Amino acid sequence: MNPSYIKLDAKKKLLNKQFKCFAVSFLPYFSAAVLAFLNYLLYYLLSLVDFNEYFSNYADAIRASVSIAGIIFSLCVLKYMFLLSDSFFIALSQSTDARLRSAAKCISFRRWFLSLKVSIVRALLLVSWSAFYLSPCLAVSLLTYYSYNYENYDYRVCMTLFVTAVFLGVTGTSFLFVTAKRYALCNALALTENEKSALKIIASSLSLMEGKTVHYAFYNLSFIGWNTVSLLIFPLAYVLPYRALAKWEYLKYAFTDKKFKYEKQKPVIFYVKSLK
Repeated sequence: MNPSYIKLDAKKKLLNKQFKCFAVSFLPYFSAAVLAFLNYLLYYLLSLVDFNEYFSNYADAIRASVSIAGIIFSLCVLKYMFLLSDSFFIALSQSTDARLRSAAKCISFRRWFLSLKVSIVRALLLVSWSAFYLSPCLAVSLLTYYSYNYENYDYRVCMTLFVTAVFLGVTGTSFLFVTAKRYALCNALALTENEKSALKIIASSLSLMEGKTVHYAFYNLSFIGWNTVSLLIFPLAYVLPYRALAKWEYLKYAFTDKKFKYEKQKPVIFYVKSLK
């Protein structure tokens, strides 16, 4: 599985669809900004509400409840937007005739709710993995802080502890980054499989990504240059859709175990019609 040929395939599929693909890839982030503003506006308006004497004792609880309900609703909407974007780019990786309306039709309430449950479980798993991988770094960091501020340890000892903490932090973050890629197929499976259990979806993703996780992690790291350029804002119009489609192009071949076979000068790409 040659990453260069996968990226080339993604670039070809973006031809004449750049604006549409950018709009779809940017939609979740735009929705996040709008929802954040609306939640802030809701919080501000609630602070201006003057509750009468019957509800004055519960004013803070009412404000907190309404604010939390607004945040939960926003997260549910945001989950749909990210799922819609993924659905579109999954379809585009299979066929150049992908349409946003067709991608939206693939997201039933059951599939959205399943994907939401998967996201919650996956978040809890990643929190657990973070605690596991980063706890050594935290322990050494606390020891370094204590040694520097409360003990008269030699400068070299403190520096050794500091370097050790940095090394453990980088190592733990690297392992966490690779581990997170084991769940890369969760959205695709939630959209294509007739499964109802979030745990089974996650287990299927772990099984399918077995042996491909490290390679996929390095594939993601190959976009560091593009991610850096996108900080200039204007390149986002190209970077966002290219990165999203390249991700699903890679996972398509990883998911179906298809390989690239190419000649000396140009690749012969075997297109796969569906993820199943």
